[in-house]
Amino acid sequence: MWHKLQLITNVAQFMPQAKTPAEKLLLEELHQGNAARIILIAIQGNDLKAITDASKHLAARLRQQRIFARVDNGEYSLPEVEKTPLFRYRYVLSPNITAERFSVQSLHEIFQQRLLDLTSPFAFFNKQLLTQDPTNETGALLESLLSQDKTHSQYGVWVSPDHQRALLLAQTQAQGYDVQAQETAIGAIRSAFAQYPQQDQTLRLQLSGPAVFASNAKNQIQQEVTTLSVLASVAVMLILWLAYRSLALVAINAIPLLSAMVIASAVLTVIFGPIHGITLAFGITVIGVAIDYPIHLFSHLSGERSVSEEFKTIWPTMRLGVITTIAGYSAMTATHFSGLAQLGLFAIIGLLSAAVVTRWVLPALLPRHYTPVATKVIPGRFKRFLNPGRNAAVLALLPGIIAVVIIGLKSGSLWENDLSALSPIPKQQLALDRQLRAELGAPDASHLVLVSAPSAEAALQQSEALVPWLNRLKKQGAISDFDAASRYLPSQQRQHQRQQQLPDSAQLENAIQQALQGLPFKAAQFQPFVHAVAGAKTLSPVTPEDLHGSALGSKVQSLLLQRNNRWSALILLYGVSDAEAITASAPQQSDVLYLNFKATTNQLIKEFRGETLTRMQWAALAILLVLGLGIRQGGRLLAALLPVMLAITVTVALLLIMGQSLSVFNLVALLLVFGIGIDYGLFFSRQEPDVRMRQRTLHALSVCALSTVSVFAILSLSAVPVLQDIGITVWLGVLLSFVFALLLSQPSAAHNTVKENAVKENTTK
Repeated sequence: MWHKLQLITNVAQFMPQAKTPAEKLLLEELHQGNAARIILIAIQGNDLKAITDASKHLAARLRQQRIFARVDNGEYSLPEVEKTPLFRYRYVLSPNITAERFSVQSLHEIFQQRLLDLTSPFAFFNKQLLTQDPTNETGALLESLLSQDKTHSQYGVWVSPDHQRALLLAQTQAQGYDVQAQETAIGAIRSAFAQYPQQDQTLRLQLSGPAVFASNAKNQIQQEVTTLSVLASVAVMLILWLAYRSLALVAINAIPLLSAMVIASAVLTVIFGPIHGITLAFGITVIGVAIDYPIHLFSHLSGERSVSEEFKTIWPTMRLGVITTIAGYSAMTATHFSGLAQLGLFAIIGLLSAAVVTRWVLPALLPRHYTPVATKVIPGRFKRFLNPGRNAAVLALLPGIIAVVIIGLKSGSLWENDLSALSPIPKQQLALDRQLRAELGAPDASHLVLVSAPSAEAALQQSEALVPWLNRLKKQGAISDFDAASRYLPSQQRQHQRQQQLPDSAQLENAIQQALQGLPFKAAQFQPFVHAVAGAKTLSPVTPEDLHGSALGSKVQSLLLQRNNRWSALILLYGVSDAEAITASAPQQSDVLYLNFKATTNQLIKEFRGETLTRMQWAALAILLVLGLGIRQGGRLLAALLPVMLAITVTVALLLIMGQSLSVFNLVALLLVFGIGIDYGLFFSRQEPDVRMRQRTLHALSVCALSTVSVFAILSLSAVPVLQDIGITVWLGVLLSFVFALLLSQPSAAHNTVKENAVKENTTK
């Protein structure tokens, strides 16, 4: 079934609704930003020449494919088709163009340098380049492309400092959220690498980046959903067989579960379209809850009454548990972001479906007075556990008191504000990504300045106006450098200014004549230079569209974006060491934003947590109201709630002791603990009609607890951090809920009557 569902894995689905411009930009970048289209590539090997040759081969193959907007590996030998327009526009694009550039003194120094270049054994100036571009504006343009290159190079391509990896960077044409397109790009990279003829087959390809994370997360979650579902199902079936010794009951037990999964998946697909992978993976946890409903039915079948009549005795309590669980998860469905709403709605629909099928379908599938063979010996085996004694209550309350103290002492680390805690990406993948980014000398991805404008021209002008501020930050040491689209493509206004600073032909010829005094060059040789400058004065301004498909265009397009009829110019910051200084000195303009991703995400997480806790409080009030109306006894209400509240408190303390702070998924898991644990409290606190019924209740709850703990213990083995956290939290909480409910349970009136009769009989004897 799972392979037919559309999955998404973007963590932005689990972020709250943005309220400020900075938060809106953050979510936009997470969902469809330029960084989401980047694929980091490394070719690992022990032979430096082999890995650099492989890098050149791979880059050449990938540049031929239209699915990539940009492929860099440190090679900046531009093809002829790109050199021609770059050469033509050199006098309006070069950052060195000023009026002083063409003064007699400046030209004299330039001609002297060219003479030294020509006599050097490493001369790169030929006669044609000398006469057409003696000021080397073409070289200045190439230098601007290379100025942000912080990467080590060997044999003309990027390599890691230890020379063990050749490094490449690819940017896809497709948006980052288009996982299928990203997988196509990743497949193209692997295919191109596989076609490289290795001599000793020792080279290894490594890929990282958001696109790779999205693809890996999707595949891993799909694989784990299948694997964990199979393992959990096998574990539950084994437990059920041991509990009831009937394969027929094991098969019947699966009906509510399958109904829950199918119906919940179908409804979510209709409402949301693509389902988040974490939601689907979380769906297997419904096994641990939905399986409880038929277990209660099977364990309470004594054969003395019909199946339907037996079910009626436990249905009010079960119904109360279903309603309270749904009330708890309703807090999640009202949130402003689809990820958590999907989780809540999946749980509600799944559990409701399982309960309905158990109530009205399963009794019809069993013989009228059916009794499982194994349940006939229940009374004798469970008799010893029915009277835990008064000391047991103290034993249950003591861990709760200790847990409260621990939570108080560790309150500073109670909440997890780091966005990476929400990520389904394994830690080793994140470590590789950080290492590759460091080796590539990439900018600090968590800091950038955004300029928003109605047009590309206005965005470029705004970027240029920020350069003095950015230079001051460099001088202060707050940043080491910055990168912006205007570095490569000046605004049309700046291009016009440069054209006005170019001398006319007569002025330039006169300046050349004087500058050549004492040098072996002849003025007539530089007529191509004069004609080029004259032609540059009348050129139309270069626009982003003119650079499309070129290396320079790739640089510009990665930093100048059009979204929703607005243009955004991104200014990347390198080596951020003082974020507070940047914030304090940032221009106070509505169209200029300094975005500190970590600070902004922390604020979003805090806002989400506050919103979620508020909704959980309302859900708790709803649950209390439902329980109050259903139970109408203060003592039993306390007996039903106290075990699960103790379990949640102790679980939180244990997580803190293990060094884990509470994230959104821990809150989801604790909601699930409450939904399951409240059932234990409800059943243990109710007055049974006779002692044998209470023994069967204990059997049912024991099987429920064992199956649920097994399912979530298996989930805790997941390599996906989110699923692992949910698994650990729930199996701990459920186990504690069962133990506390058992310790705090009081013997029923029927049990006391049996005990009194036994005492009388002994006395008589």
